[in-house]
Amino acid sequence: MSPPKNIKIVLMGNTGTGKTSLITSFLYGHPVVPKKPILFGAFYKEIEVQETQYKLSLCDTSGSKELIKLQEMTFLDADLLVVCTALNDKTGLKSAEMYAESCAKAKVPILLCLTKADLGSAITRQEIEDFVEHHKLNGIVQCSANDSQSVRQAIERMIEYANLGIVLERGYCRRVFRCC
Repeated sequence: MSPPKNIKIVLMGNTGTGKTSLITSFLYGHPVVPKKPILFGAFYKEIEVQETQYKLSLCDTSGSKELIKLQEMTFLDADLLVVCTALNDKTGLKSAEMYAESCAKAKVPILLCLTKADLGSAITRQEIEDFVEHHKLNGIVQCSANDSQSVRQAIERMIEYANLGIVLERGYCRRVFRCC
């Protein structure tokens, strides 16, 4: 058996968007809410997807606007950047703008992750599609940290996109909505 393929995924978004809950739900099967906001966390887990072993490095970055430069340093050797926003937050996409813009020059795939899917949607599908198209993101994943199956599917989708490698021309792939 070949050694696991290393993949580094950086998650960014405002405090309270569910980044840490997403990661801990994946690691432990249930979300763990930290007592204080995380400045930076690196979590590791091996996973098998479609008969391929992966060693994931999941970087949980601070939601603080003052630490955006620190976040950008984590981009250097990343395989995938994930902009997180809570689906139940009407202002979520507006808040996510800063993160989408900060990773625009990266030469890796960038996804929008819609968290807290179990709490209903305050954002329309059209608003989501417009955001992804405007920022030239590569796709969308959606999950709830309270549903380990949706978290696993989101992580597997992230691995798919991380395997795309360097993206020469960023563009929106409508496959995420299974329409093409």
